[in-house]
Amino acid sequence: MAGMETSKDTNWWVFTLPALLPIAADPLLVVLSLGVALLAATLIAWAASSGGPAWPHHRSRIGKGPIPGIRGFPILGSLLSLGGLPHRTLAALSRLHKNSAASKLMSFSLGSTPAVVSSDPATARELLSHPLLSDRPVKLSARELFFSRAIGFAPSGTYWRFLRRLASSHLFSPRRLAFHSAARAADASTLLRAVAAEQSLKGAVLLRRHLQFAALNNITGTTFGVRYEDSSHPEARELQEMVRGLRPPRILQHLRQPPVALLP
Repeated sequence: MAGMETSKDTNWWVFTLPALLPIAADPLLVVLSLGVALLAATLIAWAASSGGPAWPHHRSRIGKGPIPGIRGFPILGSLLSLGGLPHRTLAALSRLHKNSAASKLMSFSLGSTPAVVSSDPATARELLSHPLLSDRPVKLSARELFFSRAIGFAPSGTYWRFLRRLASSHLFSPRRLAFHSAARAADASTLLRAVAAEQSLKGAVLLRRHLQFAALNNITGTTFGVRYEDSSHPEARELQEMVRGLRPPRILQHLRQPPVALLP
């Protein structure tokens, strides 16, 4: 650990040079020297890493060996070399390292974002089965709003596995899916009619609004047996406004308001 901290801080000695040299009295020279020092530190960090500027050499390691990769350009990394088909470009770059570990796992940089790519099926399977990638992303706001009890945001464990079994047996069983197939077809027809109407009227379509209404219509139809022909229905508008009010920015906006006194 001590060696790691030392390797992290060895590039910063160049920033002390302006204070030690006789140029400290001239502000322009100080700024210029700091810029040169920053450029030198960036180049040193880029040259010391096998995966580019986003991968300091003490981070691009698995066990005792570094992850092989491509450096790309300073600051930008491999952004300029990906082209219009980045998956093919990355596959071609990994094939250049057939006799090294980079053919299985290769590191590269997208600006300041570190990334890895695998062209080996066994390595990709191992990565995707790791809990850090196979598990659902942690959303603290959703867990707090749903009290860690919703199937989409409950922590992995016995309760979440019980919810999955319950959903697969009662909600997504073949019999249940076949029973609701006509309703799903009606929702799809309503969505297509709304998209076609807006396209003929405006020449362009904002899909997000239509998809949100289609999802809401499907939920209300499945839960309450009520469906709406278009989003202009008063009840549909009220439901959409209620759903928008559940977004974290709207909740925080209400929390910032002064409390209302309930007692006279």
